[in-house]
Amino acid sequence: MSLKSFFLFLLFFSFNISCDDPKNESFQVNSDLIINKVILTRKNQNKFLTDEAILSRVPYQEGTKFDQRKTSQLIHNLYNISKPYGYFEQIYVLQENLDDNKVNVHIITYEKPELEDIIIIGNHALKDSDLDEKLNLGDIQAINEVDVERIIKTLRKAYAEKNFHLIEVEPEIFRKGHKASVVITIKEGIKSFVKRVRFKGNKCMRGKDLRKVIFTREDWILGALNKAGNYNPEFVELDKAYIESFYKTKGFIMAKVTDTEVYMNPETKQYDVTFTVNEGECYRIGEVRAPGNDVVSEEILLQNLPLRTSNIYSAKDLTESIERLKDIWGIYGYVFADIDPVMIPNEQERIVNITLQSELGDKVYVNRINIIGNKKTRDKVIRRKIVVNEGDLLTSSAMEVSKLRVGNLGYFDPREGVNWKINRIDNDRADIDLLLKEIKTGKFFFEMGFGGSNFNIYSAARSLKISGNVSDSNLWGSGLILRGNASWSREEWSISTNLADPNFADRNLLVEGDFHVTQANYADELKNVSDFTERIIGGFIGTGFAVSRTI
Repeated sequence: MSLKSFFLFLLFFSFNISCDDPKNESFQVNSDLIINKVILTRKNQNKFLTDEAILSRVPYQEGTKFDQRKTSQLIHNLYNISKPYGYFEQIYVLQENLDDNKVNVHIITYEKPELEDIIIIGNHALKDSDLDEKLNLGDIQAINEVDVERIIKTLRKAYAEKNFHLIEVEPEIFRKGHKASVVITIKEGIKSFVKRVRFKGNKCMRGKDLRKVIFTREDWILGALNKAGNYNPEFVELDKAYIESFYKTKGFIMAKVTDTEVYMNPETKQYDVTFTVNEGECYRIGEVRAPGNDVVSEEILLQNLPLRTSNIYSAKDLTESIERLKDIWGIYGYVFADIDPVMIPNEQERIVNITLQSELGDKVYVNRINIIGNKKTRDKVIRRKIVVNEGDLLTSSAMEVSKLRVGNLGYFDPREGVNWKINRIDNDRADIDLLLKEIKTGKFFFEMGFGGSNFNIYSAARSLKISGNVSDSNLWGSGLILRGNASWSREEWSISTNLADPNFADRNLLVEGDFHVTQANYADELKNVSDFTERIIGGFIGTGFAVSRTI
């Protein structure tokens, strides 16, 4: 019997993966090795997980070449089963070398105890249903101490959202064989709110104005309506950036929040938050430059920018100027123009000189136009509204007009239902995707009443009346507009239909047709007349055209 040797080459529990240079001899892969068998050995086997479920995630297959580098993928796949909690405490992968350049791959798993139950005691502010949703308790089938710590962390975060920042959590794990139960006892304490927000060092800006731009706000009687008084450490960090940004819109280009102090009163258990600001000096705008080219001169570019010499510097105006320059260059086909602002402050004169350098790149032409998200609307209905064609110079103005025309169809979400995405292929070509989000275009209305008509004082109806109407502004996704109405009573009935094609024969031509029938019996209103019936039949055909290209 031949001698077999085992090499342990990966051990993962709480781990970091580092990859050596493939040229390093210690990481050379013997591509001649063939996998003989993949052997799975399970310690503390969990009944919720089958061998087949594990092996289906193993990238090694019998009869294929053996590659040690796939082991990291194997470990990753197994730990991600039932993420984020998972089933495994430890996973070992071993290589057994055989004769004839063959290997056996041994996978040894140490699995977590099966979870019998999780009991949470003392939760009054959070209902059991809220806890189930936050913790995903129904997804946990195996558990260990690391998972319990994860649950506690999520619990603290959930309570903090309810302004309980001082909760005490005591977990207990009861093991019985390879099963475990968890009891978590919670002492909620009292709610803690932000009672005061103060600022230090703000000589030029009122605290009242600064409070308007931050998330962290003082508690008040109606604070529950706008979450005023809620304390969130992440929001406090964001507030520092918002304060600095606000100062930069007022000319203080060097303003910094140098410190943030969060103090909890030991008696009331309420928070005071203090931001310390170093304002610096207020700067005005000195020279403004925006170099152009033969197509657009610098003079024309500057006329379209909000930045003006002698004005107080504003980061908001700078951002708007950059966007306007991009739009201007986009009109001429430079849709990937990059604007680099160069700011040179002069501390003695308290001015800042600004140069907006335009890196235009190449003009870009349309390779393909892809329409994405139109489940109902046909492509041709949308494409006839797009004013840029494949092979054309791609300009921001053509994209904006096309977006407006498609949006005016009324078939898509008015907020985020029509958007362009540019996918650059090479220096001078790009595919453009029109991303759509459709809305419902059809309507149905049904009504029952007794006698008369709200719209026709001459109606003969005196008894029970049933009426309804149906409409669709995008019939079968073809762009046709359909309206239909029908009503019935013992004395009167009517039917009317209207069909319109706003782009007849794919042209800017509206063709509309209407047909209606009404029959009424007035015998009940006329004495000595046994039957008096009136029938009206009518219709029309009309045509017209749009005078604006944006329609």
